[in-house]
Amino acid sequence: FQAGVMNLYSAYMSVSTVITGFGNQGHVGRPLKFAIMSVVIIFATAIAIFSQHDFHRYFGDMLGIMVYMLVPWSAINLADYYVVRKGRYSVRDMFDVAGLYGDFNWGTIGIYCLSILAQIPFIQLTFYEGPVARLIGADIAWIPGLIIPAAFYCLLEGRREQARSVALP
Repeated sequence: FQAGVMNLYSAYMSVSTVITGFGNQGHVGRPLKFAIMSVVIIFATAIAIFSQHDFHRYFGDMLGIMVYMLVPWSAINLADYYVVRKGRYSVRDMFDVAGLYGDFNWGTIGIYCLSILAQIPFIQLTFYEGPVARLIGADIAWIPGLIIPAAFYCLLEGRREQARSVALP
């Protein structure tokens, strides 16, 4: 019972964080909380009903898909911290749209999307197997998912960071 409550609470917090972030709100009102929890419960129930006969397969695919999404973003974050900015961040500017980091970095978002697409030939799921994964018999999507975004991000942001440092007095 406690695990179910924690899962619901975690899903609610994730969704409400997204809503308050994009809506520039300080908190979520009671009616919206109820609506979010209702949608989460309905969605989770539908997944449970749909996957009840072969849950381990669906769960494995879901974990694989999360890896395909998280590895490129982790590569970008690590490249940014260790290579581009060398551990120097302005925390104040992270919360200022007019600050150093701006609102959206479309180049980085493009690199992230490109790196997800680049993994497709290497992935291995129960419903899809990429040609490279089929050829070698293993899922190695994490390799291009790590190398491609890190390399492209270092090239793109490295030049931008270099231009910023030259422009500073």
